[in-house]
Formats: sequence, C-alpha cells, structure tokens
Amino acid sequence: MISESNGVSIFSGDSGVIVGLGTTTASNVDKFIFDLHIPLNSYLRDPNIVGTAVTLSQISSGDYFIVYNSNVGVGSTRIESRDTSNNLIGIGTVFFDNVYQVDGVSDVSRHVTGVGNTIIRRIQTRSAGIGTLNFSSDDITFDSDVFTFDSLSATGSGYTGGITTSTYFGYYSWGKIVVSSRAETSTYNSYRNNGVTGLTTSAIVRRTEDLKSSDYIVY
Repeated sequence: MISESNGVSIFSGDSGVIVGLGTTTASNVDKFIFDLHIPLNSYLRDPNIVGTAVTLSQISSGDYFIVYNSNVGVGSTRIESRDTSNNLIGIGTVFFDNVYQVDGVSDVSRHVTGVGNTIIRRIQTRSAGIGTLNFSSDDITFDSDVFTFDSLSATGSGYTGGITTSTYFGYYSWGKIVVSSRAETSTYNSYRNNGVTGLTTSAIVRRTEDLKSSDYIVY
C-alpha cells in the first residue's frame, strides 16, 4: 500500500442537486449540460456552520465532479465522460452516474420548482460513445418536438437536443485539495471504468487531525 501525509494549503468544494439536464454540440464536440443548485436546506447555506453561506456552486472550468443517484434512464448502458483534451475519464453504467470534468461554466437565472427564480451554475462536460437514448419514463418524459436525443452515436455526431428542467435529476459533489508540499512524487490509481462504483476501490484522502470544533476562526 502506498501512502503519504501532506499539509493542505487550500481546499474547496460543494454539493447539491441537479435541476437541469441537456445536450449540446460545440466545435464538433458533444457535451452534456448540467444545472447545479444548492438546496435551500443545505448546511452550506447556514453561516453558523460554514462561516460564509454558499448559495451558488463554486465549481469552475477544469474541476472534476461526480454525479450519483441520477434517475434519468438512457437506452445505452455505457456513457463515456471525457476531459477537456477529449481523453477518456470514466465509463458510467448506471443512468448518468459518472465522473466528469467541467468544460465550460456560466451562471443562469431560472425558475426552480419549490424555490422560485434563482441563480444556478450551468456547466458543460464532454462526452462520447452514447448510443440511442431513451428518456421516457412514468415520471419524466423527454419526448417532444423541441428536445430530441436521437443520433448520439459518436463524438461530434451533433447533439440536436436542448435542456430540460426538473426539481431532481440526481446529486452532484466535488472537492479540490491543494497540498502545501510533498516529500516525493507518488501516483495513486483511480478506477473510473465502472462509474461512481469504481471510486470505492480508488485512493482515499483522509484527515489525520480532527477538525477544531470550538474557538474556530474562519480567515
């Protein structure tokens, strides 16, 4: 087993719910669109817990994140996520659950059911290898003349869909740690060819000192 201990200079991240999902094609690159929202009851919005309330996801271009407990069915049993250089990141096998990298980000004002008009963070991610998609279900239907998810067989095939909204398409989570120094360079494998499930056998980052719970000062 390979392990190392390091000090941390910067850490960031947040989590929440996916309230919008769609597709687009730009410069011959097929992409997914995710609308990210931090729920009103999230502890991230409580300044008594986090110091400064986080009302909008701070994820940005180049950051990695996971989608889990997604509930939108697809005809294909394989969804490939790609990094910003179009290299394979991971292969998802359960709905849209997978590891993704942000390829573009913007803040959008839109209506979220149960919340009203609010600002959400809209991100794009690169994808490939998707066969025929079937989004029809008893709860969510994507069948319409406006949105179409046909002919998504290869990279650059041209996503002719758009984006649709819901109160819940799944959850997202991301985090980033910048270590202050390293005594040596070590490599840790990440097993992403089985989507989020594979991460359970990947490297683990663990805090070695307890988080201070009293007289805690946020700088």
